[in-house]
Amino acid sequence: MEVLFKKITAQKSNFNLKIDELCIQGCFYRQRDLVIINATINGKTPNNCFRCNEEFEQNIDANIELKICQNEYRTNKDDELLDIIEIFNDKIHFEEIFTSEINSIKSGYYACNKCQ
Repeated sequence: MEVLFKKITAQKSNFNLKIDELCIQGCFYRQRDLVIINATINGKTPNNCFRCNEEFEQNIDANIELKICQNEYRTNKDDELLDIIEIFNDKIHFEEIFTSEINSIKSGYYACNKCQ
């Protein structure tokens, strides 16, 4: 799913995505110069145990809020920079953004049932 940044308004728009066995639902809207995405990610995804490296099915149930700006985001508050995704074209690619978020979740220290 792709949406043109300039076409997003302050009115909330709903979306649904499926990436592998994960369901992503939420809404997006404009707030000043940012696009806000509020979503939930639910389902199972393959991951590797951080102890034994065996593959297991990881359950994901996460609430996510993303802030997206077009081009470089400028602020005087350094802590705000950590929360911003900068895009340098006209389109927001939801699959790419959420694939990255899923990989970020999976990169934590998760153990399989044998190693817990």
